[in-house]
Amino acid sequence: MRHTQRWSAMGLLFLVGTWAGPLVAGTIIDDATSAFSVTNGNPNGHWTYGYETAGGNPFIPYTSHSGNAWLGNIGTDATPAIWKNDSASVAYGVAPGQISLHPGPSYQPALLRWTAPAGIAATIQINGQFFAGDTGIMQVGVIRNDDWVSPLFQAADSGTFSLTTTVATGDTIDFAVYGGYGWGNTPIDARISATTTTGGVPEPSTLVLAAVAGLCRVSRTWRRQRQRRIEASA
Repeated sequence: MRHTQRWSAMGLLFLVGTWAGPLVAGTIIDDATSAFSVTNGNPNGHWTYGYETAGGNPFIPYTSHSGNAWLGNIGTDATPAIWKNDSASVAYGVAPGQISLHPGPSYQPALLRWTAPAGIAATIQINGQFFAGDTGIMQVGVIRNDDWVSPLFQAADSGTFSLTTTVATGDTIDFAVYGGYGWGNTPIDARISATTTTGGVPEPSTLVLAAVAGLCRVSRTWRRQRQRRIEASA
């Protein structure tokens, strides 16, 4: 019995040491390039591919795709669009492995949208880069909740961004290419890091208190059993 009680105590300590940290919170990193797919549907995880007829107008998800591209099918070249260069060479200013946004023929903004899922804590980090891409000069931006008046980031043609903002479930972050059309392919690298909440899992302090209480019970039980054995042998 003594060994059993000792192992019970060790087990409680193991649970605290192993689970107290990871159970409390975790970090998700949504990488737009590695997540991109035309076969997983739209939305695809936390990402949605689409466009707006003008900045601030309702978001329109793409419903058509061909090859490695989601297409708006407004222009004769099926733009606005988002696609990935899966070839081994540069195509239209897009390097191998990059995803690219292209606006529509009437300057419809092409958008890569991230939507905050349930269980996301208030603060997120947004990092990445718009690349110059093809020879056309587009406008690029990072826009929270479709607020085109006060974008989180805005630049001509290209630029690097490192942003921190707050979101709640259902809030959106758009990576937008707009303000032009011809030769408008604009590659993007975008990553969002966010901390997830516990979803009702006890905090470390709660787990530690529970473990301490369990150890105290184990100790009391072991002492009573030891006293009974001493009395029985007297």
